[in-house]
Amino acid sequence: MSTSPSFADSLNAQAAGFETIAHVCAVYIGIQSGALTPEDMYSSLIYNARNAADVDQMLYQLEGDRQYTEHSALLVLSAAWNDPAQSEAIQQAFAHAASVDQIDLRDLAITVLYGMYLLARSDVVLREVAYRQTDGQITTASLDTPISSAALFETMRDQYA
Repeated sequence: MSTSPSFADSLNAQAAGFETIAHVCAVYIGIQSGALTPEDMYSSLIYNARNAADVDQMLYQLEGDRQYTEHSALLVLSAAWNDPAQSEAIQQAFAHAASVDQIDLRDLAITVLYGMYLLARSDVVLREVAYRQTDGQITTASLDTPISSAALFETMRDQYA
């Protein structure tokens, strides 16, 4: 019996750098959102938030640190990868990622935050997450105790009624 590659294996096989991860995240979350633009995602986040200033603070943190944004994008994508139907959607996003125009850090931050918002409202169970090591390789960390995406993104979920 063959097993599908891990999310980290898929990224490493493509030598995925920041831009690739950004593009895959943009395509995947764009599809999951129903083709919302980053501006529409932002409007939705602000409109549905209990405190709009908290949303802007989260975006400020994501925008201000490229490595933090990449790790957050990896977390969103690897959380979704735990669901077989979503892993297929992410693989399809890889195929379309090269056709995505350059994405600026603000739009990526909004997209990542919107991905967290979507996952906070889902029931995906995480067993593994991907992250980039200091040597540049992306690796998978297996969780001793699986956690629901809703619990992982509890702060995000609590932000929205």
